Amino acid sequence: MFDPVSLALILSGFIILLGFLGNYLLERTGFPDMILLIVLGIAIGPLLRLVEPSSVMSLSPYLAALALVFILFDGGLAMNLYRVFAESPRAMIFAVLDFCLSVLVTTLFMKYLIIPDKDWLYSMLFGTILGGSCSVIVVSLASKIKMREKSSTILTLESVITDILCIVFSLVIIEVALKGSVEPTAIGQSIASRFSTGIVFGIIFGIVWLSN
Repeated sequence: MFDPVSLALILSGFIILLGFLGNYLLERTGFPDMILLIVLGIAIGPLLRLVEPSSVMSLSPYLAALALVFILFDGGLAMNLYRVFAESPRAMIFAVLDFCLSVLVTTLFMKYLIIPDKDWLYSMLFGTILGGSCSVIVVSLASKIKMREKSSTILTLESVITDILCIVFSLVIIEVALKGSVEPTAIGQSIASRFSTGIVFGIIFGIVWLSN
């Protein structure tokens, strides 16, 4: 049996190799490479128990955030800045409509078919969590499949915006559920504070990046 260090190196090399093969398969056939990586994660974790899922659960939020940063950063480098500014209003409208409709449909589905005995807040929480397209998948696919630059930019911006909406509104609903009361003023302040914090940090890091 391999020691933990050797097993980690072997698995890392295997994941890199599978990622390369998945990228090649995507370019040749259009088959998403994410599916191969998801299947790999299921195989080495719950099925084969090569890696105990409980041992990496504490690191999963940090690894997920780091992967998201790298994917969005790589996708942003490939985008045309002037095209981004030109398509931002359309992408914003598309993202808000998509998010609202997805949240509405998911909330009604959860409330009336899955958890009818639970409070509306739980259904709304599912709706806000599942209300957006996944930027990790959309950004990577949009940069690899053959599509017009305009469509690729709109889809990328839409996925990023809906991810932000999902995170912010999910946190707000969790706060409301924990407090047990609904205060419109407090909800508005919570949403505004999260957006303003993100905007400020985005501007600061953007200026630092452009100055280098």
